[in-house]
Amino acid sequence: MLEGLELFAYRKADHLVALTDAFKAHILAKGISSKKVTVIKNGADFSLYKKPPHGHTNLLRELGLEGKFVASYFGTHGMAHHLETVLEAARELTESGRTLYFFLSATAPNEVGLWPCGMK
Repeated sequence: MLEGLELFAYRKADHLVALTDAFKAHILAKGISSKKVTVIKNGADFSLYKKPPHGHTNLLRELGLEGKFVASYFGTHGMAHHLETVLEAARELTESGRTLYFFLSATAPNEVGLWPCGMK
């Protein structure tokens, strides 16, 4: 039923925007014309950003993370991204005796559901 709704929405849309070439291929495989689909990749254009003149040490110092291992994820924190997996990996690495810090930045639609897993 949901696939039928998906195809209905694709057919009725004036134009579709896919975030990756793989998403576009998925849509085209449904019989939608390639003229109706544009790929606009979801990501950062690093040419728009400049490295701070003194590096990133001020931010690390401010956060108390200078000289520590930090894994970061910036982006959508939706149900499809299953952040519980990231939190479980953090738990396993911590239990192995490693000291590390995970920095996740965004608002999650299911944020409250992640709190029992250790995210706040």
